[in-house]
Amino acid sequence: MDSNITFYSEDGRGNIFDGNGNEAAAYDEIEVPGVSMKEASIRKERDTEYNIYTEKDRLMYLYFVFEKDMKNKEAAAAANVNLHTARKWKQKYQQSPEEYVPYKLTNLVPSLPVSQLDDRHKDHL
Repeated sequence: MDSNITFYSEDGRGNIFDGNGNEAAAYDEIEVPGVSMKEASIRKERDTEYNIYTEKDRLMYLYFVFEKDMKNKEAAAAANVNLHTARKWKQKYQQSPEEYVPYKLTNLVPSLPVSQLDDRHKDHL
């Protein structure tokens, strides 16, 4: 440790002392501005890496966007939905409003190869 560095501490009464108990001759006091805290809102915890949204989540987001006239970012935060997912839901709703709730497209990607296993393989297993 460098011998030129001296650490000072306060005794709780406003007196400043160094490591040997000697009172500090002069020092500059730096005031740290206070931090205002606010209560965090209660949000549903999502533990998984990939979020699994319920129908209620989709309906809440669409309600905030179309009924409450909130912006996408605000509505996604209020419904606890990822912003990019919410944007896709809104786009699909605007393309076909009769569906109302766009469901997640899983295994509907045309570029996936067709399974090579059939019923014979399932019976064998």
